[in-house]
Amino acid sequence: MAEPLVTACHSTPKGVSFSVLNHHIIPEDSLASLPFRFSNKVRVNPKTGCWEWTAARLSDGYGQFWLQGKHVSAHRFAWRALVSSIPEGMTLDHLCRVRYCVNPAHLEAVSLRENILRGESPSAQNARAARCPQGHPFDLFNTYFCPDGSRCCRTCQRERLRRWRIFRQERRRG
Repeated sequence: MAEPLVTACHSTPKGVSFSVLNHHIIPEDSLASLPFRFSNKVRVNPKTGCWEWTAARLSDGYGQFWLQGKHVSAHRFAWRALVSSIPEGMTLDHLCRVRYCVNPAHLEAVSLRENILRGESPSAQNARAARCPQGHPFDLFNTYFCPDGSRCCRTCQRERLRRWRIFRQERRRG
């Protein structure tokens, strides 16, 4: 395993600006320590601090970098070069929400589940919902978990069962 170029410490030289990320110190000039083939494909956005990848991107917006005969994700390369290896079972979350940002200070190693739930996908939005679509609260007494792991509203389920019973009785009567 390669040693990270930047490691955690508690003191910095005077006049050196840095970002602290998960106990790692990322010097602001660390972009210069990356290989020229990589760093010349990065534009620093002074308003956001994002290191914007200007070379090849996938259709979903993530930057790609050609390294040792294969494509690697640009943000993952920057993390490995400046912070450390990505822990087993973890993925990198863009805290800035900019997929083509390669600034390690804007990335955090989290579980895939946490990364998905932080996003804006329908499953993430549903997980954050405090109420069912009919407005009933998802609380301790009104919520149960379906076999597929999704949350269900007890009030709505009772109403569905009530309507089903009425329908079934009417159908039997003929």
